[in-house]
Amino acid sequence: MSILLLRDDAVAADRWALAATIREPGRLDDTAVAIAAYAASGGATVVVEADENGYRWSPAHSGGAYPLGQRVAGFLGCSHRDLIVRFTTLDGWAIVGRPMDFVPTRYTVLESVPTVAEEVAALLSSESAPWSVFESG
Repeated sequence: MSILLLRDDAVAADRWALAATIREPGRLDDTAVAIAAYAASGGATVVVEADENGYRWSPAHSGGAYPLGQRVAGFLGCSHRDLIVRFTTLDGWAIVGRPMDFVPTRYTVLESVPTVAEEVAALLSSESAPWSVFESG
């Protein structure tokens, strides 16, 4: 699991539902709604990963695991002490660790994130989307 709650009552159900596409890949529309909500709540940079079956996103922070955990907690509306966040790094950004069975083929770093879900979806699905491809091997 990429995010572990230490207390079941630490996070409101609607926020936990928005975080579903952090924990597991999902449809573009669901991912876009969550990213827009994160941006609207004051969140900044995100990383979006994708494969042929779905999209997964994560808040991103260049300062490492501790500030990443604080960003995740802020989005969820709880204390960072109520969470354990497994993380990894990608292009110098600390991100929430991906599920073990998710092997993304591409990713993008968005440092300026729209607060409207339709704009996020359009950005990610456009021909000019800033996707990078994971190198195999």
